[in-house]
Amino acid sequence: MTDTRPVLAELQDVSVSFTKGNVTAHVVDSINLSIKEGETVALIGESGSGKSVTSLAIMHLLPRAKIDGKIMWHGKEGARNLLALSTREMRSFRGGSIGMIFQEPMTSLNPLFKIGDQIAEAARLHRPVSRQEARQIAEDSLRLVGIPEPRGRLNTYPFEMSGGMRQRVMIAMSLVCRPALLIADEPTTALDVTIQAQILELLRRLQEELGMSMLFITHDFGVVAEIAERIAVMYAGQIVEQGATQQILENPVHPYTRALLNAIPRLDKRSARLASIEGVVPDPRALPPGCRFATRCQFAVPDLCTSQPPPLSELQDGHAVRCARWPEFARVEYA
Repeated sequence: MTDTRPVLAELQDVSVSFTKGNVTAHVVDSINLSIKEGETVALIGESGSGKSVTSLAIMHLLPRAKIDGKIMWHGKEGARNLLALSTREMRSFRGGSIGMIFQEPMTSLNPLFKIGDQIAEAARLHRPVSRQEARQIAEDSLRLVGIPEPRGRLNTYPFEMSGGMRQRVMIAMSLVCRPALLIADEPTTALDVTIQAQILELLRRLQEELGMSMLFITHDFGVVAEIAERIAVMYAGQIVEQGATQQILENPVHPYTRALLNAIPRLDKRSARLASIEGVVPDPRALPPGCRFATRCQFAVPDLCTSQPPPLSELQDGHAVRCARWPEFARVEYA
């Protein structure tokens, strides 16, 4: 069934690089990614693949980086390129139309201020409200994310709360202005399984209630299966495979995607040794000339995989893969 929802945000050939002296690190390379209204898209990959840098580029939080391409926002006021906005104009988007949950709530929240003051400050920055009204908004936001006795919690410091509660506070702060797009950067990484499930259920409920879109950044395919409609797999700054969640989970084509899925522990294989991906993500300052996964791929063929970078090829129904041997892997089940 064709998804007719309009596109809300669209990354068009977005590249991000950092230069120090004579050395340039190409961290993100020509990313193309769209997020529709009310849709959840997962960006998945190992640490160092460029996921968080991509999200920070959307938010204009990379002052020392060179960002090329376009980040188009299709809001009520029409299409706008976020990369062309001034710092002042971007402030109205950041925290307003676009909210963000950062990776570690303990370092994202100021330990010297009560959480009520921090949420109220976010409200006053983006909405014409008084201090009293902002405090009421903060209380309502805590209630929205399921924190018990929200009025009393307004006077609590971050260090007095558990990791799960601090994460809920971060979510409450990001939703103060009811954003159209929420970027969640590894929001469940430091939480135990029970709290992780609660946070995922909370995000699903809030998305349904508020009708917002979500870009969910993670390295965990188990989490992705719970929350995402589409998946984009990232490796060494490139999207190497993308498609509907069911397509990727049931018919992964790129060897990297398959390796990530094989690395998930399974209860039906208790005696088997956990699979791993040998090697490391290549240094963005010295990327290989061919496929960036070739040095770690058991199916790499000299010259074919190491001389020229493969394009992102369209398979079917939005399923695309960046691999020179994809026609073979699309037909063959391999371990």
